Amino acid sequence: MKNRFTTVDIFACINELNETLKGSRIGNVYDVSHRTYLMKFSKDEIKRTLLLESGIRIHLTTFDWPKSPAPSSFAMKLRKHIRNKILLGVEQLGVDRIVDLQFGYNPVCPAYHVIVELYDKGNIFLCDKDYVILNALRPRTDAENSDVKYIVGQKYPVEMARKDSEPICDERLQELISSCKPSDPLKRLLIPNTLYGPALIDHALRSVGMAPSAKLSAIPQDEVLSIIRKVVDSAQQLFENLRACQSYRGYITVKKETSDINGEVKTVENFTDFNPFTFLQLNPDELQTYNSFNEAVDSYFSLMEAQRIDAKQLQQEKQVMKKLQNVKKDHESRIKALEKAQVSNARKAELITLNLETVEKALSVLRSALANQMSWQEIEEIVEQARSQGDPVASRITKLKFEHNKFEMRLSQVYSDDEEDDYSDEETDADSMRDAIVEIDISKSAFANSRVYYDNKKAATAKSQKTIEASAKAFENAEKVTQQNLKQLDVKCRIEKLRKVYWWEKFLWFISSDNLIVIGGHDQQQNELLVKKYLNRGDIYVHADMHGATSVIVKQAVDAVDENSVPPPRTLQEAASMAVCYSSAWEAKMWTSAWWVRHHQVSKTAPTGEYLTTGSFMIRGKKNPIVQPQLVMGFGFLFRLEESSIDRHRGERGIKGLRNGDDEAAVVTRQQSLPGAVSQFTSADHHDHDEEIDTLEGVPEHQSGDKETSLQEENDENTEPPNVEVVAEAENMPRADDSTNVTDANIIKKKGSEIPCQPLSEEVKEPDSSSEESEHNSKQNHEQQKLKRGQKKKMKKILMKYADQDEDERAERMALLGSAGQPKEKKKARQKQQQLQAAAGRRVPQKQKHTQPMAQLVFVPDDSGDGPNGETSAASTEVKSQEKPVERDDDDDVGPLNSTDLDELTGCPVEEDELLFALPVCAPYSAIVNYKYKVKVVPGTSKRGKAVKTALHMFAQNKDAAPYEKTLMSAVKDGDLTRNMPGNVKLSAPNLSKIKHK
Repeated sequence: MKNRFTTVDIFACINELNETLKGSRIGNVYDVSHRTYLMKFSKDEIKRTLLLESGIRIHLTTFDWPKSPAPSSFAMKLRKHIRNKILLGVEQLGVDRIVDLQFGYNPVCPAYHVIVELYDKGNIFLCDKDYVILNALRPRTDAENSDVKYIVGQKYPVEMARKDSEPICDERLQELISSCKPSDPLKRLLIPNTLYGPALIDHALRSVGMAPSAKLSAIPQDEVLSIIRKVVDSAQQLFENLRACQSYRGYITVKKETSDINGEVKTVENFTDFNPFTFLQLNPDELQTYNSFNEAVDSYFSLMEAQRIDAKQLQQEKQVMKKLQNVKKDHESRIKALEKAQVSNARKAELITLNLETVEKALSVLRSALANQMSWQEIEEIVEQARSQGDPVASRITKLKFEHNKFEMRLSQVYSDDEEDDYSDEETDADSMRDAIVEIDISKSAFANSRVYYDNKKAATAKSQKTIEASAKAFENAEKVTQQNLKQLDVKCRIEKLRKVYWWEKFLWFISSDNLIVIGGHDQQQNELLVKKYLNRGDIYVHADMHGATSVIVKQAVDAVDENSVPPPRTLQEAASMAVCYSSAWEAKMWTSAWWVRHHQVSKTAPTGEYLTTGSFMIRGKKNPIVQPQLVMGFGFLFRLEESSIDRHRGERGIKGLRNGDDEAAVVTRQQSLPGAVSQFTSADHHDHDEEIDTLEGVPEHQSGDKETSLQEENDENTEPPNVEVVAEAENMPRADDSTNVTDANIIKKKGSEIPCQPLSEEVKEPDSSSEESEHNSKQNHEQQKLKRGQKKKMKKILMKYADQDEDERAERMALLGSAGQPKEKKKARQKQQQLQAAAGRRVPQKQKHTQPMAQLVFVPDDSGDGPNGETSAASTEVKSQEKPVERDDDDDVGPLNSTDLDELTGCPVEEDELLFALPVCAPYSAIVNYKYKVKVVPGTSKRGKAVKTALHMFAQNKDAAPYEKTLMSAVKDGDLTRNMPGNVKLSAPNLSKIKHK
């Protein structure tokens, strides 16, 4: 089995690495083991992983290798020097198995070199631009030249690498032939003395008609040199061709073996070899072909590593199970010993009772001897003498233990002669049960000794019962510990192929009920990135009026990108819920308001003299309020469908309420009347004071009267041409939490309306009948308008403050403040000019040149939502015209989202589907209410890690859950499960309390 790279393999690998990795930026370095390292590269939003194993291999990998919990010192050194550097190229030193990875910014002079040796024990070196070693994985001294040391501070001997040389000359071949024995095979002659490797030599031998195992003795003496010359020339030609090749394919040799296990025949595929070329010795029927050599090598070594890890895991599992078996054996041996003690004690007590007279005689003899103060030795001599004389009592005494005040007697069952005859035919075990050595206490009587054994029997019985009860608990605890250890081993040893990672997974995200992707930032930096890079034409920006609220973007689909289109109401509501839930409102369990604006209203330009920190933006224009969102989230799973299963779920998410013959564009058009949308009018019949102007609360009565007067005059003139484009949007209606009052508003009209769209003038006019009537109606409307809490007192203070101010003084002050409006003469002149242009058939957009504030600037703090809502700027139209849009990265612009990218994800898998992986999602509950696996999440006190485990346990208990779906959900990493879950949560689901106790 092939287990390391050859020179030909390095040719193929380096060419592919230069094609795919050259110009990529290295992101990080990880260590898998003490000799295996991973390098993460990225280029054009494409991420790749390079695997280095000292002495074995170097190739790209698509598998998720288990990384060390903490990086080694060598990995930290690599991170320090080459992290965020660009890979300038990959070269081979000569024709040796040494690879040079060059990092830096200048292709002419790389800053660092990472040298990987793929021969012998292997090594990895980090060198500077002059090849001075900065760190070595394995410091050593050259075996042939002790003066060459591969240590820190020494220069790496690049010149010692094997150089490309001409084929072996005939003289050298003749020397090699003469030094070999006739019984030596040709391979032994050629492989150690050439650069080609075993596979190439084998191919060359077959190409000239020689068997791979051919020996020198099988070739005529006069033809040996010519045949070997042909073999060398053939190998050299193929060697040069492979070296000059620019594209390679990968081939793996697979051996199939069958095994019969319990009558069941199983076929096992084993990888034995990998090559970048179809050599003659390879069997085409045993080859698996891959599009690239890196892909083949990755599959080959990953399978071998998986098999090695499986074997290691199996060994560890055996050790864990052995511990469990040892616990069981220990308890079983204890129970058996107690049971044996019960039988033994009962038997001894019974024998004492049956031989009561004999025991009493022995006791009396020994007691009398001790009473006469005889020594222990004299008593033993007397017993031994009596035993030799055939005394029946002395013959049963086997041992005296005067130090313990005891002695041993051999007692037997008293049988009749017939019983003894029958008993004599029984086995030895039965004999041992009839006779027994019983220990007798000299200080107690025979009955007392029998009672001691009966008591011991009862104690053993009670202890045995307790041991049996404790064994059940011990087994249960040991099995739990064993299962936990096995799960830990499974997590540590698992190697899986990397799944497809979507670009939005690094953010807070979910797919709305209308199949639109909604994304939000985790922190200030991500908020900045979202707006600069991902907020594109047609997208909607959503935010909440709460400290810590995230910036949320609703990505429009490709076929629905229109600056005037509005996302469906459900999507806006769900996006608002996301903005509120990922704020301090979640911890406070408090509802708050949210709003949305279009992409062009979000700016990074601060007012003069101010600046915006990271994650802060300016909102210019009208903010569209959203109905108060709920603090209800949900946790569930989406599943990636295989291509053949996508059509089965196409359209399961989309805009609801489509009428017959309608398309999504028509529905979006009908949704322009959403709460907070800009009011538009379609004809002059709707031109009345109730629809044109909403009298703003908090404005003094005399100001309202002036607006009404100006409006009446404009209506009387009626000189505005149709099809007028409005430059500035209407000011926001003040809410209860607004800290500023809007002092003016514009009338917004739809294109094609016959009603003019002019800013309301604040100019003071001479009272006439029409103006007095208009002022009277305005006052009545203002008195009828219901004031909010606290505004009646505020209005009274305003009237008292400006009670002594006449109209002329007010006009002068408003002119100084820039909010008095345009003079009437200028307005009439402009209207006449527009009439002439309209008569000439030209369409001229309305240009407002007054100094009234045109743009509403709302400051969104870096914590996403702590500033004043609806803050009005005194900037003029020049400020708006000079406003710079948010700088965006055009090279990496994501653009509108293609809805087909979302169709491959489903939350409702069926049995016929072929699933690739599971994707956890945390979203507003209304967006996942139709998912197969879901649970409601509300503010609570539980940690999110514990909540996720509870949710997974609940999903596993689902009766409709397929085994493969459970496997995919359990394969998701803990970090992916809890990444987007809010903190301090409470789960809510049917029968959740019962599931927890299972």
